Amino acid sequence: MGVPWVRYCGTYKDLNINITGLERMQFWVGVDSVGSISASLVTYASILMLQPDLIINAGTAGGFKMLEKKMIGRMCLIKGRGALFILGT
Repeated sequence: MGVPWVRYCGTYKDLNINITGLERMQFWVGVDSVGSISASLVTYASILMLQPDLIINAGTAGGFKMLEKKMIGRMCLIKGRGALFILGT
């Protein structure tokens, strides 16, 4: 079945940006993959794999809705649910 996590990556002004987050699992098991355990696991796996210099947890539990990408300083907010922003050099 695989892991229901997603990763987006890119560079902005010589800064490597990785955004990881949880993907919905409803079509597999009928429930979302949300909550502190899922968030902890994706954070732990992201730290092991990416070895970031900085972690910004922007989880909002659906508290904001965006229709496009927005750049705010050095952070990129992506359409959808909350995400974990991992910035590394």
